[in-house]
Amino acid sequence: MSGDEVLAIDQLSSTVAALSEPWQRDTAVDAFFAKHSLPLVEGSLATFVVRTDADAVYLRHRVNPWPNDLVLKQIPETDVWFLTIELESGSRVEYQFEIVRDGVWRRFNDPHNPRLARSPVGDCSVCYGPGYLVPDWATFHADAAPGRLQELELHSRAQARDNRITVYQPPASIPLRATPCSSCTTVVTTWAMPR
Repeated sequence: MSGDEVLAIDQLSSTVAALSEPWQRDTAVDAFFAKHSLPLVEGSLATFVVRTDADAVYLRHRVNPWPNDLVLKQIPETDVWFLTIELESGSRVEYQFEIVRDGVWRRFNDPHNPRLARSPVGDCSVCYGPGYLVPDWATFHADAAPGRLQELELHSRAQARDNRITVYQPPASIPLRATPCSSCTTVVTTWAMPR
């Protein structure tokens, strides 16, 4: 992105500032969300945008060099909050929004971003930086021996309920044992590879 170009979020801010009626601002915001894929990646800059009724909004992420508390800024007279941050070339960011409203904190994935990263601790939204390529190890290889997914049900004493879990079993492995974890919702499964 050259120095002369204006970010899409700045264009929205300028447009909204020039409108006097709430319905006009809502229409401009609706058009912005309909037009753009989010988060917006413009050159090396990513703009995370969310519509929410909140007292404060934070971007929660799993990127070590970034500060923990990345605060989003509200576009005046709207329910739009945003943060623009520079991304390194080839980067991939997992994130969620966290809002505070009337002293209550709530965290959620980006409702306008269908890209998700799956994890044992929960899903996160994903933003791809400029030049990001899916690593070879994460792509399907037709010549690779497939493993299998095993559905298990595990009772949790801590939650006083049964939990359904899915465990990946590598190809040619033999399950040795499944040991429930009494204080969590997971199962520790040990696999052995035949000799």
